[in-house]
Amino acid sequence: MVKSHLINFAREFLEERVWQEYCEQNSHTIMTSGQKYFLVTEQQMDLIKTIQKNMNSAPGNINSQIQPELAGVYLGEMKGTFKPSTCLLKILAQMSDKKIFLSKKGEWLFLCGRDLFGSAIEKSGSDAAGLCKGNLVLVQNSFGENLGFGVVSADISDPKNKDIVVVKNLLDRGSFLRRETHNSVRHNNFHKKQFNKKNFRKNRKR
Repeated sequence: MVKSHLINFAREFLEERVWQEYCEQNSHTIMTSGQKYFLVTEQQMDLIKTIQKNMNSAPGNINSQIQPELAGVYLGEMKGTFKPSTCLLKILAQMSDKKIFLSKKGEWLFLCGRDLFGSAIEKSGSDAAGLCKGNLVLVQNSFGENLGFGVVSADISDPKNKDIVVVKNLLDRGSFLRRETHNSVRHNNFHKKQFNKKNFRKNRKR
């Protein structure tokens, strides 16, 4: 039941059998840890089972609650809805043709968190031309590398839509850097406030 959220997301871009064949050919299986999903090899899964067995048999059950939580490739997690990782999008982009390719300017804007105008799209995969409003689409740079994904908001093949948003950004590879920068600014501002408070108290005592 838990894995169905991941499978349903993958179905947006390819048939379920294609995903299953990919896992079988590469000896991969999906592991869940809480609400997180990981793609692990058979060797990694065997190691996890060995660790679990050793922990559970520890004297006095001291370590019975200590279990592996992270392993393999992080695929995404449930946060109300399924939130994919960039690693999962990269894997899907290798097998799916529901993708669009951006111009240099379009790549930069998308990685800055911007939505995509029709003019930013240089070409689309064979399965992307018939996408309707509300469909998900993978977003690639001019070299075919995945940059993230979005949701179609207007006909991407219509030349009349060059000056309107045709794909809304749902996730891009620049989001991590933006989030880290935001957290860093908040952290610095916090310490600056603490420093100012200390100086204010010192000055009052004088």
